[in-house]
Amino acid sequence: MARSMQNWASRRVSTDLPTPPFSPPMKWMVDMEACGAGTHPRQAPRPVSRCAALHRCQRTAPDGSDAGLSVRARAARRNIRARRQLLRGAASQGDCRLAQHVVSMPDDMDPLIAPHLPALAWLLVSSGLVFFMQAGFCAVESGMVRYKNSINVALKNVVDFCTSFAAFLILGYSLMFSPSLDPIGLIGMPVPFLSDLSLVNTAGTDVFTLFPFAFFLFQATFCNTAATIVSGGVAERCRFMAYVLVSIGIGLLIYPIYGHWAWGGGWLMDLGFHDFAGSSVVHLLGAGITLAGVIVLGARAGRFGPDGKIRDIPASSMPLVALGIMFLAFGWIGFNGGSAPLGAQTATIIVNTLNAGAFGAMGVMMLVWALRGVPSADLILNGVLGGLVAITACANVVSIPASCVIGLLGGAAVVIGTRLLERWRLDDAVGAIPVHGFAGLVGILCTGLFADATWLAETKQMSRAHFTTVQCIGAIACLAWGFGSGWVLWKIVGRGTSLRIGPDEEAVGMNYSEHKVEEPIAQLTAAVIDSAAGRRDPQVLDHVRDGELAPLARAIQGLVRKQAEQRREARNWAETLTEVRSLIAEEQHAGGSAARQSGEEVAEAREAIADVGKLLERRRLEDPTAAVLLDLVRMLERRLDSAIATLPRIDRSFERVAAGAGRLEDLAGAMRGRA
Repeated sequence: MARSMQNWASRRVSTDLPTPPFSPPMKWMVDMEACGAGTHPRQAPRPVSRCAALHRCQRTAPDGSDAGLSVRARAARRNIRARRQLLRGAASQGDCRLAQHVVSMPDDMDPLIAPHLPALAWLLVSSGLVFFMQAGFCAVESGMVRYKNSINVALKNVVDFCTSFAAFLILGYSLMFSPSLDPIGLIGMPVPFLSDLSLVNTAGTDVFTLFPFAFFLFQATFCNTAATIVSGGVAERCRFMAYVLVSIGIGLLIYPIYGHWAWGGGWLMDLGFHDFAGSSVVHLLGAGITLAGVIVLGARAGRFGPDGKIRDIPASSMPLVALGIMFLAFGWIGFNGGSAPLGAQTATIIVNTLNAGAFGAMGVMMLVWALRGVPSADLILNGVLGGLVAITACANVVSIPASCVIGLLGGAAVVIGTRLLERWRLDDAVGAIPVHGFAGLVGILCTGLFADATWLAETKQMSRAHFTTVQCIGAIACLAWGFGSGWVLWKIVGRGTSLRIGPDEEAVGMNYSEHKVEEPIAQLTAAVIDSAAGRRDPQVLDHVRDGELAPLARAIQGLVRKQAEQRREARNWAETLTEVRSLIAEEQHAGGSAARQSGEEVAEAREAIADVGKLLERRRLEDPTAAVLLDLVRMLERRLDSAIATLPRIDRSFERVAAGAGRLEDLAGAMRGRA
């Protein structure tokens, strides 16, 4: 075996290149002695003799040029030339592995591109990870708002991907990465629909230059992220059509122009500004546009009381928010990790990224625990994003301990930003401005404070103070451009369409008012409320027959019907009591009148009998029968006196009956109120 390996190592392997009609025959000898015993005979390189496209091509120019060749034949000829060049280098350097790699390539593969395929794969995977962040934003924003607006917010996250992607493809990408139209570097050359990618400046990175469409895909996902930040901040009050127009403006002009300044060869890039993966280009810019929208639209109804008191609006699903945060953290691996070519530094970038997110959450947790005594769920979750946003500017130029500090500062910036917005009475529905604005600003400034000294001296060739000043200029420019252009965009859109929904639409929710999506849970809630107020017919719940809410709907319908029956009975009792009271009142009036009249008549009779008694008293001595009659008169007087004394009590009894009738009337009124 050793001798066979030695013979193999000393052989010179001949590879015959195909000889098409337009190419003179050539013989290349690849020296395999450098391979030594490390190459097995079974791994011998196969001849490059499968370029069928060249053999089939018969249309050649007399001068041997590529004129008249098909596109496939031209590509095959370029591949052959590149292979020969690589084989020459392998022969001169004795590189057996390179020679084997070249001759074992498929015929349709460009040998100059093949070494970059792993980097291409990582760039495409990173693009997918960044695109997956759209699902994270959708979950976070849908969970942060009330249920009656969740469908509207989720749909905005889907649509802003479509609109911003289309706008970025149509014009935005070329404005961002083409050569500047002006000497200052304010805007790139417009190249509609990616019609000439050769004009696009990709900063000289091999993988980005060799695979321009992959680079476009990666950058388009960043544009989507900048647009979707706005949807959360203005949620629960911004009309759907207005937001669609705003997202188009972001992808078409606002994002590409600042991106050209910082990444596309513009004036900030010339100054030495460094934003590794978009703390300013994506996050701070999106926060500036959101701030303009929040000011133009105003606060949600009920967010701030007339006395200035802050009223918290609870989230519909905090577990969904937590799931969205994990999606975003996972996507951030590609967001930051894919912003540099695949290499030894990739792992460090990813570690710095996740490390900052973890420390951001811990910093917020400790801070709110110290201030409130309770770990606030929404602030802790936003603290994760704050750390991730802050490290995005400098994940490639800071150490791991520095990433811990940057994460803590990013989390603290979220808490401070949230409190400032509440003090300024600015209503950010999901905390987009504190997370992407305040934390993004911290990240840009921390790049100047914590950047590696060696990198600063060798790459930037400037002092730390100078570099920090440049970073401050870039942050101020981003805030000014984002807020100013965003304000103009919101105002322009407001001239063409209504920006904010009305009070009734806000009360019923944007799921129905904007998209006519009926929500059974909302209908059940309204049915219970209206039923308690006596304004709901139980038949309106008959259509809720399917799904998990059907048993609840039937139970509520039964309760509503039972309560309706009780109300009907109460109304009947109230009517009965009213009738009884009326009868009692009539009888009391009649009885009282009769008692008073009887009293008057008895009094008159008493006076007449008293006169008779006086007459009999005078005749008692003259007539013996007068004495007997006098005794009868005296007895009758006593009886009449007793009747006269009794009749007022009867009248008073009738008055008490009248008071009781009044109480019956009050009872009837109370029963009518319940009915």
